[in-house]
Amino acid sequence: MKRTKIVGITAAAAALPLLLGACQSGSSASSLVTSSTAAAPVGASASATAGALGNAGTDSTSARTGGSGPTGGLQANVSTPRCHTADLNAQLGTQKMTLEGDQMAVFLVFTNMSGHDCTMYGFGGVDLHGPNDPQNGPVYSLRRSSETPETVRLTTGASAHVTITYLRGTGTPAPDNDIWQPSSVVVTPPDETTQLTVPWTAGDAIQRQDSATHPGTYISPVAAGVD
Repeated sequence: MKRTKIVGITAAAAALPLLLGACQSGSSASSLVTSSTAAAPVGASASATAGALGNAGTDSTSARTGGSGPTGGLQANVSTPRCHTADLNAQLGTQKMTLEGDQMAVFLVFTNMSGHDCTMYGFGGVDLHGPNDPQNGPVYSLRRSSETPETVRLTTGASAHVTITYLRGTGTPAPDNDIWQPSSVVVTPPDETTQLTVPWTAGDAIQRQDSATHPGTYISPVAAGVD
């Protein structure tokens, strides 16, 4: 009887490491699944932030709303509302910048007048209005650059800007050329459907390139400040 009891204890003791090994193996497998799941967003984030910046106008048609896209809501602060057209004052900056040759730039400045913080993200829509051009009409809708937008938070009284890069016309506007004199700028803030109108105080005539694939006149996304 004593031998039988000893054999039973020995068998149980021999089985114990197998059970422990199985438990450890299951724990290791579970850890691998957890690690794999946690790593997925890292790859997605790297993919989302990839891409090069550019400064030339794109060949897409201009849009009347901001280019926030599917990632806009992820980047915006959910506790801060979007800036609506009624929250903003718009005007052209007082300084013009010479870039290269006949290419110039001027800021279109937005100021938060709402009395509360708000955010802007995207490009908005910018149309230059002027006399009726025989070939292109009285409105020049500006293309967007290939730059990546960033969310801009505006406190009360703070400003942001869109850069209008334009190709200056170097002659006298006439029916037989592409030189055209804007009189006003009609802007739709990002993700809005109503507009603000400001005078074209830059003064320069511009060269119309409505059908160009990469025109010399285009807009950048909203950026913080006015510097």
